[in-house]
Amino acid sequence: RNVFLDHEPSLEFILSQLEIVEKIAKKQGYAVAIGHPRPTTISALSQWLPSIAGKGLNLVPISVIMAKRTGIPLKLIKLSAN
Repeated sequence: RNVFLDHEPSLEFILSQLEIVEKIAKKQGYAVAIGHPRPTTISALSQWLPSIAGKGLNLVPISVIMAKRTGIPLKLIKLSAN
């Protein structure tokens, strides 16, 4: 992981961590963030997620990142439960 989102559980801290995620993703082409399913984390993600497309970012499963890094064809990666 690049960023742990919520080791401080405040909304302001989590949003600042998400800004770091953005900077890392833009610099290296991806960023991996982890956190807990806490109410403040969910609230921060609910605010942040609608804005990422406008920032040129995409949310993808970790399997997509690993496939690209290891050369596994993306067609072999299952992206949904369907």
